[in-house]
Amino acid sequence: MKRKLHFKSLLLLAVMLLGAGSAWAEDVTSTLSFTDKCNGSGTADDGTVWAVTSDGKESNFDNNKGIHYGTSSAAVQYIKLSTSDITEKISKIVVNASTANGVSATVDVTVGGKAFGGDAQSLTSTATDHTFVGSATGEIVVTVTKPSSATKALYVKSIAVTYGEGGSDAPTCEAPTFSIESGNYTSTQSVEISTTTDGATIYYTLDGTDPTDNSTEYKGAIEVSDDATIKAIAYLGSVKSSISEITITIGTEVTFALNDKDAIKALGIELPEAGQGTKVESIEKDGISIAATTAAGKTDTRIYQGSDGNAGKYDFRIYADGTLTFTAGSKYIKKIEFTGNNLGRLSGDNYDKGTWEGSAQSVTLTATGTTTIYTITVTCGNPPAIEAPVSSIPTGTYYEAQSVELSCATDGAEIYYTTDGTEPSTESTKYSGAIEVSETTTIKAIAVTSEGTSTMMIATLTIVPPVEITLTNDMETYCCATAFDLSGTGLKAYTAKVVDGVVVLSPVESGKIPAERGVILMGEPGSYQAKALESADKLDENNELYGRKTEGKVSYSYDEWFCYILQDGVFKKATGDKIKGGKAYLRTKYDVTAAGARELKMVIEGEATGIKAVETADGQTVYDLLGRKVAAPTKGLYIVNGKKMIVK
Repeated sequence: MKRKLHFKSLLLLAVMLLGAGSAWAEDVTSTLSFTDKCNGSGTADDGTVWAVTSDGKESNFDNNKGIHYGTSSAAVQYIKLSTSDITEKISKIVVNASTANGVSATVDVTVGGKAFGGDAQSLTSTATDHTFVGSATGEIVVTVTKPSSATKALYVKSIAVTYGEGGSDAPTCEAPTFSIESGNYTSTQSVEISTTTDGATIYYTLDGTDPTDNSTEYKGAIEVSDDATIKAIAYLGSVKSSISEITITIGTEVTFALNDKDAIKALGIELPEAGQGTKVESIEKDGISIAATTAAGKTDTRIYQGSDGNAGKYDFRIYADGTLTFTAGSKYIKKIEFTGNNLGRLSGDNYDKGTWEGSAQSVTLTATGTTTIYTITVTCGNPPAIEAPVSSIPTGTYYEAQSVELSCATDGAEIYYTTDGTEPSTESTKYSGAIEVSETTTIKAIAVTSEGTSTMMIATLTIVPPVEITLTNDMETYCCATAFDLSGTGLKAYTAKVVDGVVVLSPVESGKIPAERGVILMGEPGSYQAKALESADKLDENNELYGRKTEGKVSYSYDEWFCYILQDGVFKKATGDKIKGGKAYLRTKYDVTAAGARELKMVIEGEATGIKAVETADGQTVYDLLGRKVAAPTKGLYIVNGKKMIVK
């Protein structure tokens, strides 16, 4: 932008003359804000000019959401905004964009022909700022796009570009930090997460998986009442930090000091004489119980006092094949830690080198030889979390039947579910295989183990039913509020346009008809079901059939338009006729009255029937739709020279 460079050069000279400490100008922001229809361009507050292009037509300006392309009757796939006016280094672009309800769309940015600020970002129906951060120079192109052209709107409200002659170094985002450290805690912990990067958004997980910007957004202190591994990441636009994590164990610790005479007496165990032992069968303290057994023919498990020089020293001894069984009432044992000698002679699942770790209501360890124990510390806590079931098909709208599979990440869990909206229990249907969903259904499910029940999963699948089509004649107009596909129905669809006073019908080769678009359907009279679609490609832009969603009158002329109703296989002048909702009429600028007629002739454009014409001495051979030769055709649809034609 030469104008800006000239101004900045003067500013730079002034700064240098004043002895300023920096040789570069401050970063500035150019903001394009739409306040009315753009008509193909827009000018930012600093004079930057943007070009606006789209495959759709601009509609009325929306005060809340900005410029507006596409409507319920005008398809659009993209809006593209571009400028080459900014020649300095660009460090941030903020795009405020949105969609209509129920539309999947994204916004992405390129600078100098390369992606800027990371991947495309998803839009919602609410006007929202989408931030792209990077460092680049060149033409800026902002694209708001849908996967395919459809009759739903796209909006752009504003674009703010931050740039400077020196530019900013590529931004960084500092990793989150936690208000507490990893460790064991005896009560629920309130964990706060923060980052020193201004404007960054933090996302986190509690199940040990790596977080992304699709994880739970941090909005306040997290209450942790059970064991958890918290992982967190910060995002500044598309720039992300490294992942931080802490592991929290919630439980109570109970220590048995079996080498301390006062602690031994407090456990209700009689102190033995020097060189003697007191048999121990059970110990209990603060809800933790230890049951001891002695193998037949072996020395009793005991509290022992040393003799001679070790008199007054106590320990706990267990001998070969003896067992220790730990229980904690309704709580779950998370860890058992021993101090002593020959601790490697204890054995059991999850036990190693003086420590048992796991999650169980009962733990049994067996001695393989004489083991001397000084202290035992037992940590216990709440039952382990049971993962909620997961549906293979998420909540959403679908246009055909779905096969839903349920799964649970918790080993050994059984899943129970309902499909009638009631809450599931172990009395509900037990999941054993895929659930076939052919109509709108809410699936509620829980996972159950011997240790408890998970939270409830809810998945609501809205199934759009097939489009019901009824033909009372072999040719009728049609309009549907839902896009649909005629494949497999045997019906054919046509658009219509008036050319030189003749209605030319053009086949819709794909058989896919967009919502709220008028067409002509041909086929045998009867009832049909067509597959509903989320959307379909727009029809021939010259189609002059206009659908009606509700019943209403159609007059012959208004403004510069003339209207015709399909009656008895031909288009006749409308005379205030009522047409039903779900039908269509022909609206064109051709006035049949000027030709002294009341009806329009029809032909079908380029559609071969596969029935070969047989020339006769007196002209063409005519067939009906069943391939039978007709000597004297009356009004209707016939085959002449291999083409479908309307005979009047």
